[in-house]
Amino acid sequence: MKLIEAHSWFKIELKGIYTPREIDYYFKNIMSHLAYIDRICLALEPDRELNYYQSHIFKHTAKQLKEYMPFQYVLGVCDFMDRTFLVNQNVLIPRPETQDLIQWIYTDYHSHKGLRIIDIGTGCGCIAISLALNDSTWTIQACDKFQKVLDNASINAQVFGAEVDFFLLDIIKSYKFKVQTPLDIIVSNPPYIPDNQQKDILPNVLNWEPHSSLFVPKDHPLIFIKKIAVFGNINLKPYGSLYFEINPDFRDQIEQLLVDLGYIDVVFKKDRHGRVRMAKAINHKQH
Repeated sequence: MKLIEAHSWFKIELKGIYTPREIDYYFKNIMSHLAYIDRICLALEPDRELNYYQSHIFKHTAKQLKEYMPFQYVLGVCDFMDRTFLVNQNVLIPRPETQDLIQWIYTDYHSHKGLRIIDIGTGCGCIAISLALNDSTWTIQACDKFQKVLDNASINAQVFGAEVDFFLLDIIKSYKFKVQTPLDIIVSNPPYIPDNQQKDILPNVLNWEPHSSLFVPKDHPLIFIKKIAVFGNINLKPYGSLYFEINPDFRDQIEQLLVDLGYIDVVFKKDRHGRVRMAKAINHKQH
């Protein structure tokens, strides 16, 4: 099969599922990331013969895309904070909005040295690694419930040369876990979609991304925020900060929960799309 023939076949296979612009974007990225063909070859060497591996890659990825596999999983990478993170189906695909949460921390603490920070539910490690690379004096820990998730995050940290201490922790069961040294910041992008809303989720998310990173019981939609906040009561320094991504539908309940647990100065912030998607609170309890 020639390169130009593969391109035509790829467009026919995905027509009606994705826009022509999306299909072209997918093809060119698959060329460079998976088939190891320079994108300029499509224009300069359209009659280039593909080897067996390259032909197989285009057929295989077209099948995955027809099944609505997220393109980040197809490629095995996701761009985040101007870096390319390795991702697989064990981890949630980092969203651009999460960059706004990290930027909030940067803005609040840009002049602080020697901070101790923990990222709860680290996934691919994008939050923890970004924080570690922002300031080498910060001590960053990150935990997750699954070892296979931490394996992915650890590889990303090695790739970027980020010093992050990863460890296993199920925050629901072990929310009273005490770290050795009190923390300045706890940050988390926890699950927050009630499981009875699964019918509203697009198939490229619902059928592929880990449900444990997306959904919470409809009867306990704030379970992760509550457990993390209690963890913060135990482990944050006095006046240490708690940062979350949140479901805006529960803004009022989240504020009340945090106040009831002794937090002060609860602040909500909009993301780049103008939606209230982040919260910050200050620990006011003494150890």
